[in-house]
Amino acid sequence: MRIGRNLRRLSLVALVLPLATMLEASSWQTFASTAGGFSLLVPGRPQFRERVHQSFVGAIRENTYRVTSGDGDYSAEYSDLPWVAVGLGGPETIFRRAKEGVLSDNGGVEGSFNVLSLGKHPGRELTFQGPGRESGKARFFLVERRLYVLVASGANPANVQKFLDSFRLLQAARAKRESSGL
Repeated sequence: MRIGRNLRRLSLVALVLPLATMLEASSWQTFASTAGGFSLLVPGRPQFRERVHQSFVGAIRENTYRVTSGDGDYSAEYSDLPWVAVGLGGPETIFRRAKEGVLSDNGGVEGSFNVLSLGKHPGRELTFQGPGRESGKARFFLVERRLYVLVASGANPANVQKFLDSFRLLQAARAKRESSGL
């Protein structure tokens, strides 16, 4: 009797586990920001926040889309930097300052900071350890004078990677920036 009940429970788990995994995978959807000129996969509907802060080169508007799900926190941000910041500071200074901001915002400790690119655009990838042993990754891309910052942290490393790897520039936004000199 006990063996039969345990087998039924095991069978139920064997049926429900793949279904739960399929439901989790299907909850991811493509999100596109035409104003931001990008698309990516997110596990829910992003909340938008705009913030302006003063820097030594003037006001910078940060546009952030964030999704918090059961397995983590995912955000995509873009900011149009003043030309003076790009020209004087250069990509290395911009990436370093963006990295410092992500670590500060997440209470994180740097694990690695590596070079990568998005087509012809320079980028960096940061791994970090947050409070409570939560790990995370961030990617930074500089496209002309627009800085993209993607941050994902949580318990499921596969979903963190899925989010980061799904980032794409939209063709229309890229063409508009190139024709307007942005």
